[in-house]
Amino acid sequence: MARRTKEEAEQTRRDILEAALDEFYECGYTNSTLNSIAKRTGFTKGAIYWHFKNKKDLFQALYSEIVSLEDHSYPGFHELYPTLSELQHLTMSFLEKTLNDQFLSKYYALVLLRMEWTEDLKPFRDQFLKESRDMAIYYRGALQACIERGEVSRHIQPASTGAALVSLQNGLLADALFEGEQVSPEQFKVITAGIEVFFRGLAVSRIGESEGNT
Repeated sequence: MARRTKEEAEQTRRDILEAALDEFYECGYTNSTLNSIAKRTGFTKGAIYWHFKNKKDLFQALYSEIVSLEDHSYPGFHELYPTLSELQHLTMSFLEKTLNDQFLSKYYALVLLRMEWTEDLKPFRDQFLKESRDMAIYYRGALQACIERGEVSRHIQPASTGAALVSLQNGLLADALFEGEQVSPEQFKVITAGIEVFFRGLAVSRIGESEGNT
């Protein structure tokens, strides 16, 4: 019975987080209240307070849930640096899984397009920016490894190129989610083309390489 109660409590917490994300997405963080979130869930306001101290605490929990989901969904980003083709696959997989997951896509639509980054939300904005910087650092290391293996031209600057790839990812996400969290097949084609062109530009040209060595 105790185990079932714990599972029910976890489900209640999850339901509150999903309702909060819907509320923030539709009404904005500033205009959302714990009362309005409680109405969405059908729970009492007391039930909300049982799990979260206030709206800011709820948003922190939402952010932590997203980070946990991403860590489980994209384990390749935590492994040894991949080949260039594997890196392209990882990048595309990140975009596809994010856009195909309603919870993740709604979160990214919120933070990229709809969030009011007020002063009290500055710590979360800083966390989001740090997440992007960490991804750029990962890409920098991966690209440097690709250069050393001869897959990427030595004229490529890993740091700036890694940062550009993060910007491309966020831009493609924002563009795809601009009209709502449902992404059309045509938009997926645009995303695929954008990633393919980017990575094609990084790859060493075997013809050019052999000409340069003659």
